[in-house]
Amino acid sequence: MARANCGKVPLRGDDEGAVNEAERLRADLVEARGQLKSLTERLRRSEAAFLLNEERLDALLALSERHESSVEELAQFAIDETVRLTGSAIGYLHFVNATEDGFLSYFWSARSRETCAAVEPMDYSIHTAGIWADTLRHKRPFVHNDYPNEPTRRGLPAGHHPLSRHMGAPVLRKGKVVAVCGVANRRALELFLDIQWKTAAREGFPVSLLMLDIDFFKAYNDAYGHQAGDEALKKVGQAIAGAARRPTDLAARYGGEEFVLVLARTEAEDAL
Repeated sequence: MARANCGKVPLRGDDEGAVNEAERLRADLVEARGQLKSLTERLRRSEAAFLLNEERLDALLALSERHESSVEELAQFAIDETVRLTGSAIGYLHFVNATEDGFLSYFWSARSRETCAAVEPMDYSIHTAGIWADTLRHKRPFVHNDYPNEPTRRGLPAGHHPLSRHMGAPVLRKGKVVAVCGVANRRALELFLDIQWKTAAREGFPVSLLMLDIDFFKAYNDAYGHQAGDEALKKVGQAIAGAARRPTDLAARYGGEEFVLVLARTEAEDAL
C-alpha cells in the first residue's frame, strides 16, 4: 500500500520572488489608495473653500451695490448673509455706544426671529453681558466650542435659541469697537432636537421631524445664477418657517437645498 506524504511544497527561488513581488505590489496599492484618498479630500476642501470665497465676494458686491438702502437695511442684509455663509442657525449684529460699555441698536438674522423668542432690545452693559460679549471686552474674535459647559457662562434668557457653539467678532474703526457680530452653527439645531427628544421620552409625547429638499435646485441655480438661487432658498425657508408657530417647533436649513422642521407633541399624520 502506497502512502502519500502531505505537507508544504518548498518554494523555488523564482516562486518565492513572485510571492514577495505580489506582497510588495499589494502594499504599494494600499499606500496609493491612502494617498489618493488624502489628495481627494484636499481637493474637495480646496474646491469648497474656492466656492465659499466666490460666495463671499458675491455677497460683498451685492452689499456695495445697495446704494439706496438705509443703514437698517444694510445691517440686516449683512447679518443675514453672514449667517448664510457660515452655515449658522442664528446670528446678530449689535452696534456699540461711543464709550464701548453698552449697546445702541440690535439686529438679528431673519432665522433668529423665527426660532428665538429673546430678540427684543436688551438692557445690557459690558459689565452684565455674558461670554458672548467677550469679543467687545477684549476687542478680538472669540470662539466658544462648548457653549453649554463654559465655566463663566451666565445662562440664556427665556425663550432663547439653544446654543452649542458660538463665534463672535468685533467690527473695529480706528481701534474702537463699533459693533459686534455673532453666529451659532447647525449644532444649535442638533441640540434643540436632542432637548425635544429627551423631553418627549420623559413625558411620553411624540416628536415629528420632517426633512424636505428642493427638487432640481442645481438646474435652477445653473440657469438663473446663485443670487436667484439664494432668493429661492429664502422664500422656501420662509414658507417652511410659517409652519413653525409654537415655541417648541423649529424650522431650519439643514444644508444646501435641504430643510428640516421639528414639531414637538405632533403625531406623524398631523405633521404631514
